[in-house]
Amino acid sequence: IGTTLVSNLVMNPRVMVRSRMTKYAPFGSLFEDVLNDQLAETRFPQVLRRLVQDAIFGVSVAKTGRAAKEGDGSGGEDPESYWKDPPEPYTDNVDFDDYILDGMARRREEASLEGNRFRVPFKWAVDVAGFDAGLLEKAREKQKDRDRDKERRPSDLWRNEPEIDPYCELIELAEIWLPRENMVVYLPGDMTAASGYLKEQEYTGPEGGQYDVLGFGQVPGSPLDLSPIGIIYDLHMLINEIARKVVRQARRQKDIVAFDGTAEDDARSIKASSDGQLVRVNNVDRLKQLSFGGIN
Repeated sequence: IGTTLVSNLVMNPRVMVRSRMTKYAPFGSLFEDVLNDQLAETRFPQVLRRLVQDAIFGVSVAKTGRAAKEGDGSGGEDPESYWKDPPEPYTDNVDFDDYILDGMARRREEASLEGNRFRVPFKWAVDVAGFDAGLLEKAREKQKDRDRDKERRPSDLWRNEPEIDPYCELIELAEIWLPRENMVVYLPGDMTAASGYLKEQEYTGPEGGQYDVLGFGQVPGSPLDLSPIGIIYDLHMLINEIARKVVRQARRQKDIVAFDGTAEDDARSIKASSDGQLVRVNNVDRLKQLSFGGIN
């Protein structure tokens, strides 16, 4: 169901730039090409497809930001995007396991905080992102202790690699947007063990925050939507159960011709005949077609 819905709901988005003033038409055409190239370069169609698929099966969260670049402390860059080309704008998926939202909010607009967890190379976090080295080292040690015996998240069940990559040590951090204070703060991924902010800066992104949530079924008094699959799951299971039952009935179905012991020659003639062929028998009452099983 999800695959069918996604293929019909998501198309490759394109930007069209037009102006009512003729003199701006050449610039509009050029700007249109630039925007469409940017969408293709940032793989926005694939991101949009994953967003719709996440929304069908659960909660879909997107994050929009600008790739971080070394030596820029303006606060407009996102450390999570360390692997992208700066200062490239981007939109990416946020796994629901990593999404952070004010648990007391009845609507997202009322939330006092919103954020997500992410992982970056430890060396990059110290040398480039400008995080507090002392607090980062403490978070690093606590992460190692926690990863030895922690319960794995659903999104990690398919992964076999350890939390700490021996070739590129990754550390889990959390970015929290505080809309009332208009600030962005960074904490260790395990925020309960945080002894201070790794970094704090003024928020300079779009009004309403850098997060967008896609959903198809609003729930009164809840900031998150109910997924369509959650609504139709019972119906999905019932339809599949009925389908399996129908298949079993079809496999059990068989038609046979029963005949009297004295009508063996007639039975052989009928067995050797083709569909629609006329067959002469001595007594048709000694032959009877019986059907067993079949779709009810």
